Amino acid sequence: MPSHGHAEPNSQTEMLSRPKVQSHNLSSLALEELMHILAFLPGNDVISLLSTCRSYRLLVSKESIWRDQCSKYGVHDLNAFRLEPGRTFFQIYTELLHTYGPLLGIWASDNPFMGNVMEFRLVTYPESEHIGWDGIIGEVWNFRPRSLGISGEPALPDYYQFMIVRLSQERDALETIMDDSVESRRFAASLRLCYSLISPLSGGISRASAFSPKDGKAIALISPHHRAYAISSNHLDHNSQRPTLHPPFPPVPLQKTWVDESRFPPVQPRNQDILPDETSLLSKIPLDMAYPPVYYTVPSQSELSLHSITILPPHYREPEWHTLISPRPPYTAVVPLRVVLPFGLDANYDDLEITRYFPLPSSSIQPAGPSESTSPWKPQSLEGLWLGTCYSPMTEVFDLKWNEADGEVQAWKITGNTRIPRGALAWSFKPALAMPPSEFDGLLLDMELGLDALALEQCKVFTGSGVTAREGFLWVVLLSAPLYASTIHRASFSDATVVTLQLRVVLVDQNEICIRWMYDDGEYDDLIYCRYPQRDIKSEVFPLLGHIPGVRRSMMWS
Repeated sequence: MPSHGHAEPNSQTEMLSRPKVQSHNLSSLALEELMHILAFLPGNDVISLLSTCRSYRLLVSKESIWRDQCSKYGVHDLNAFRLEPGRTFFQIYTELLHTYGPLLGIWASDNPFMGNVMEFRLVTYPESEHIGWDGIIGEVWNFRPRSLGISGEPALPDYYQFMIVRLSQERDALETIMDDSVESRRFAASLRLCYSLISPLSGGISRASAFSPKDGKAIALISPHHRAYAISSNHLDHNSQRPTLHPPFPPVPLQKTWVDESRFPPVQPRNQDILPDETSLLSKIPLDMAYPPVYYTVPSQSELSLHSITILPPHYREPEWHTLISPRPPYTAVVPLRVVLPFGLDANYDDLEITRYFPLPSSSIQPAGPSESTSPWKPQSLEGLWLGTCYSPMTEVFDLKWNEADGEVQAWKITGNTRIPRGALAWSFKPALAMPPSEFDGLLLDMELGLDALALEQCKVFTGSGVTAREGFLWVVLLSAPLYASTIHRASFSDATVVTLQLRVVLVDQNEICIRWMYDDGEYDDLIYCRYPQRDIKSEVFPLLGHIPGVRRSMMWS
């Protein structure tokens, strides 16, 4: 066939005369350059890269690779894991941190009304010497019932152990990784998991019980979903017919800051059935039946929720498990619809009972700064987790955020109660609405904050607003009695979902806020909110009978 003017190569010499294209791939990199790249890659990518060829697999034995990966989880030297001689960064990462390192930090649940907080942390020396193992521990925050009294001061939580991930003592399994590929499925092969439950309802006197998780699986990944909760009051109460939506969780304004895909462990997702719309079941409640407000599942009208995880329950001891992981509100206040109608529901009970946990950003825990500072105050300095209360004698958890668009500091509830549930905006104030000193001198003296003259001069006072609601977060009660009164002397109902109360917000410093909640009859409550500090394990004690190591109590505020 004619070439139409294009000459074809007809000799090997002519082919070789063409310029060679130089290879620019990873295999052409010097070892130092490759190691530098590996230091910046996440663990999954390091594993994938080392699995690509035989020469790269030889790098598995280089401790510097795994030291860099361990440092991302706060493990910078091997002294922390000296309980068992001969630990290596390779073992610590491949057995422990690759699979369970992403869990480290604080997680908050969408448990209706109450919410819940759990924390995963490293167990290292010298704590490991006391309890006899090292690895990762999962703990639930549990706040003791207490009377806040006049000062209204919050308390630090007790930390109830519910899961341990132990580093193994045998390292034979690690040798086999060189005989096969460096795939993530080979990692964490010698982990041992167990639950250890102590029910808070028993006063902490019951013995801790350890057992393996069902089917060897303890954690599952939950895909985004369209589930929401609605609340309806007793249909015999004709003044409150219309249901209201339970606050979404995480709160919509916080969801962008809570998105962190690196916090999810490489575990299998849980297969979920489509959760039902239970609205039609309300009509099946007997007409002569009186009941508290009920909550039930409905389709969400907002976007998909975020990814989450769930802690899979054991195959027995269910009551203890749900008390710890998925605490329910008292049935005298609100009840699930399926409790009012125990028969005839087509819902998948297992999925309805699943409590979803979402990762709080690491920035939520800020080290407590100095109470006195010469630098100008900024509202952003208040962001993070705080402890306080809102219509409950129990300490609750709040996430304070600076909303620049609205120009206000907002306190969102991470845990809650049957009147102001998790996910609700509890209170807020605008820094622009600062009160002049001439107007709040008398207020500070009346609040009896126990501050010296210099500290009082440094206080800043703002006007703010807080919310209140009836049991079930339904139609609103305008309170005319203090927060902890057992009865409401005078109350009026409105057709709104919340009632706004006036507040006086006293910023003592960046770690303490005192708020006066004011009612329409002139009564008030003074409540204190404190920043949650970073944990100091050395200051914690084992308060339970027999010094059971499954529960720890901080003495930092004692």
